[in-house]
Parts: sequence; structure tokens; C-alpha cells
Amino acid sequence: IQIRQNPIAITSIPAKAIDRTVSSNIIDVLVQHTPGLNAVKTGPNISKPFIRGLGYNRVLTMYDGLRQEGQQWGDEHGIEADAYNIHRAEVIKGPASLLYGSDALAGVVSLYPFIPDDRDGALHGRVITEYQHNNGLTGTGLRLHRSTDRWLWAARGSYRLARNYTNDVDGRVYNTGFSEKNLSFTVGHSFTKGNILVNATLYDNLQGIPDGSRDSL
Repeated sequence: IQIRQNPIAITSIPAKAIDRTVSSNIIDVLVQHTPGLNAVKTGPNISKPFIRGLGYNRVLTMYDGLRQEGQQWGDEHGIEADAYNIHRAEVIKGPASLLYGSDALAGVVSLYPFIPDDRDGALHGRVITEYQHNNGLTGTGLRLHRSTDRWLWAARGSYRLARNYTNDVDGRVYNTGFSEKNLSFTVGHSFTKGNILVNATLYDNLQGIPDGSRDSL
């Protein structure tokens, strides 16, 4: 109801929609669920968000409330976020510079990681796997978490590995495979007047960038 009453166009994508969408990265997932959001791709696993025709420094990308600046440096720099760890995403379409700064002229893409809120003291786990046929992509994400009234922690690990994909003209396209790994840990404590969260993430993405050339044969 609050989203409908907001004069700014906001699209919220829940975890279930993200998990059920087949794609090579989180931005491509959001494109499939958000009218007006497109992506410029460089290789199979690098996508930059464009909102209503504007992108790069005119679209602000945030992860857990912090600016995600690594993808701004060049066409070959993608969003440094593990899609298996995105619990919810929001896309703000339209000028948002008053709230987020001048680089939110076209809008904002906000990614929210999973934060435990069970508070039952039990150990919970989650495993997600996927396979894509064209490039032989295999991926697995593992998550363990526990939370009480005062403390919470979550440990996450994932990998995605893909070989070169194929098309009808070229067959196997050279240098289009990629390897993506992520390891992260979150710990938090609640106080009477607030709470504190500490996050640590180790993210590694090895990309193949096709140059467009073809075998002379």
C-alpha cells in the first residue's frame, strides 16, 4: 500500500521471484521483473542497469544501504554482488537525487542481503543449486544462520562456474566463460536503544570478455 501511495515509481522484487528466475547475474534477474529497467551487457555475466535510457553514473546501485561503486569504472566492471545472497531488491525509477545524491538522476537499484530474524535460537540452513544447459553453468549457494533476541549470525558461501556458450552461427563462442565465488559472514547484536551489524564479504569474479572476432574458417 505504501508503494502505491508513493509518487515515485518503486518496484519491489522478493526473494522467491529472484530464486525462480534463470539468468547469469542479478541485474538481468531484475530486468525481467521491472518495466523500464534494461541492461547493457559486456560478456555473459556483466550487466549494467539502465533506467529509462540512462545508466552508468546516472543510476545509483546500492548493496545493504551502501553505495556499490565498483561497477562504475568501465564497461567490463559488473555488479559485485552474489545473486544467491539477495533477499530482496527494489528499483526506484525516476530522479532520486534529493535523497541519494547527484548520481541517482535516473533512479536507484537497491539490493538487500538476507538478515536472520527468526529469533528462535535454532540453527537454520538453505541450499540452492542451478544448471543452465547452453554454457553448462553450475551453481550452488549455501547459507547457515541462527538468531536470538539479542544475537544473530549468518554464514554464506556460493560458486557459479560456466564454460563458453554456443550459438547457431559460431558454435562455441571463445572467451565467454566465467567463474564467480563469494564467501560472507554477518554478526549482529541488539541493544535497548538500537542494534549493530558487522558484515564481511570476500567476492571473486573471473570473467571472459568476448572481443567480437571470429575464426576465419
